[in-house]
Amino acid sequence: MELLLQKGKPVMLVRNAGVGKTILVWDKSSKFKEEFMVAKVPFNYYTTSAMLQRVLEKHLEKKAGQNFATPGTKKLIYFVDDLNMPGVDAYGTVQPQTLIRQHLDYSQWYVHQSFVYETVLFLNMLLINLDVCIL
Repeated sequence: MELLLQKGKPVMLVRNAGVGKTILVWDKSSKFKEEFMVAKVPFNYYTTSAMLQRVLEKHLEKKAGQNFATPGTKKLIYFVDDLNMPGVDAYGTVQPQTLIRQHLDYSQWYVHQSFVYETVLFLNMLLINLDVCIL
């Protein structure tokens, strides 16, 4: 897990409930304090992509043009807990997971108010899911 995060690769932990995934992540993240910022993003059934995007953008600042990154020189790890919780919409998609996939694939997301894409730099995801990988 540490090597993947240091190389900028996303990590997903998948296992049954109650086996200690969240505790493991918080234990490991306390060792990253000098190199990384860690932000917890809990999911629930009512989480939407717009809500998730607002939570993710709280930890970022504008750098140049359409580029956003963390303040200072630290990299940011979003710790997404309960990835499987958001509900499925009328089109059969899970909006928050789609936003995460878009960031992992393209390092950017769409801003609805201005109709442009924001590029997000120096960001990684640590995802926790139960039993089945949904992405």
